[in-house]
Amino acid sequence: MTFKETKGLIRSDYYRLRESFSFPKFIKDLIFNSSFKTTFWLRIGNYLNSKRNIVAKILKLLVEVKMWRNTNRTGIQIKIGTDVGPGLNIHHISGIIMSPEVKIGKNFTIYQGVTVGRVHSGKKAGVPTVGDNVTAFAGSKILGNIKIGDNVIIGANAVVLSDVPDNVTVGGIPAKIISQNHN
Repeated sequence: MTFKETKGLIRSDYYRLRESFSFPKFIKDLIFNSSFKTTFWLRIGNYLNSKRNIVAKILKLLVEVKMWRNTNRTGIQIKIGTDVGPGLNIHHISGIIMSPEVKIGKNFTIYQGVTVGRVHSGKKAGVPTVGDNVTAFAGSKILGNIKIGDNVIIGANAVVLSDVPDNVTVGGIPAKIISQNHN
């Protein structure tokens, strides 16, 4: 990963938060906005993780400490190395967990209490793959070796345990399609 690509990811995350760029607002968000702070340090950590020199390894360790402290304050657990596409938008902090092995597409919007995680045994053992333009509302769970399509809305408190096609809204326990094309 290049630093230019990292800057592009940070920029796309920031533009999901704000419509335009202003350096003072960027610094203010980096200091005070826990959601943006998490995505920023994730991007920097992933960049350093891709480098193999000793300086990058030391800096990555410092970023990991920063992320760990932020997790204790915010309840957002996203480890360095997690494959999250551009435009990550964390709407509300608290109780957000992502398994480090998941693959998340672009423009993923996530609310409080969401888990994107691993199932350890059985036919669904593994981690989810989430497509582009997916929104996971409060309390939803996306679990196991499943694929979430593009342009999907996952309703509040839904538990998704099987593949979800493109352009649908799912809800319930276990989650089922409740509408198509978001009608």
